[in-house]
Amino acid sequence: MIPPFPLPSHMTTIVHFRVPNVEDGLTFCELEESQEESSTTQYLNHLQDLSKGELNDSSKWTGEDRRTALWWIFMATSELGTVPFSYECNTCGETHYHDIYMYDLMETAKAVPKLPELKVELAINGVIHNAQVHPMNGEAIEEIELLRNERDEYEPQSLDWKRAANEMAIHEMAHCLTIEGQPEDRDEATQWKVEKIKTMRLPVEFMSACSKVEKALRESRHGLLTKYVEGRYFLVTEVPECPKVIEKGGKAVRTLLLPFHHHDYIAKI
Repeated sequence: MIPPFPLPSHMTTIVHFRVPNVEDGLTFCELEESQEESSTTQYLNHLQDLSKGELNDSSKWTGEDRRTALWWIFMATSELGTVPFSYECNTCGETHYHDIYMYDLMETAKAVPKLPELKVELAINGVIHNAQVHPMNGEAIEEIELLRNERDEYEPQSLDWKRAANEMAIHEMAHCLTIEGQPEDRDEATQWKVEKIKTMRLPVEFMSACSKVEKALRESRHGLLTKYVEGRYFLVTEVPECPKVIEKGGKAVRTLLLPFHHHDYIAKI
């Protein structure tokens, strides 16, 4: 049985999940890395126990809510509760292998009654605009995933790749903002915000906006401790340090970013 799940961004909202079965495993037997976020939406919606409440569309949840929900289901249904992880050590040059005990991540989890209203002023082409910062939801993250896939069609660090990467970063900022005067339609609003951001003056206006958005997002932290980098979520976790570092008097643990791949947490056959 999976305990009721309180949304980390709004802890009084409770979602009920059922234990995945063989049929669910068959449904999600082929998981594409390029469709990680859309698969996550499908899985979190598919696994909700509708006998205990109406569907709470996970595409409307924050990315942190979604990742924490995957972890919640995994911890309640996994026999070992571990995820394998390896990394290339810069000290000894070898590959270190570890099994991460996912229950330990509970120490980093945070739930809030509701997300704070994070108001900022943005200078856009010399004009001050009132705006509000908020974490991206599932819909936005799925769109960023599509842009990342488009970027990765190009040779890494090529001119086209860099242009696509910048376009992705601008859309990410747009999805984190609600700017006074934006259109009501969601798609129109996104494009409107993107065009507004592109008119920001370099470097002052744009870098100031980036700084304000980043600071506000830190103040709205919830769920497991994660880091969103270039369209992917990473868990912030600690692993045993390289023995050679310890021999030299270094700390016994190292903080690393663990890729939060959906296929490690979604039940499949």
